[in-house]
Amino acid sequence: ALAVSINGRAFSTDSTKIDEPFKVEEAETVPPSTPPTEKLLVLGGNGFVGSHVCREALNHGLSVASLSRYGVFSYF
Repeated sequence: ALAVSINGRAFSTDSTKIDEPFKVEEAETVPPSTPPTEKLLVLGGNGFVGSHVCREALNHGLSVASLSRYGVFSYF
């Protein structure tokens, strides 16, 4: 019989072996967050300064879109 361990759980090709049942825990209910109402468009948001501006705006709860020569990116 072949036995393999994946993520700490043992699997076997032996048909007489019964694996332990899965343990299921109830998930905690989390209320949905309200979407940001203020939006910011950052031109050059992939650059050094622009990426820091995007990060700070996100930390202050703004919805951020970044436009650069590589394309448009949206952060929520």
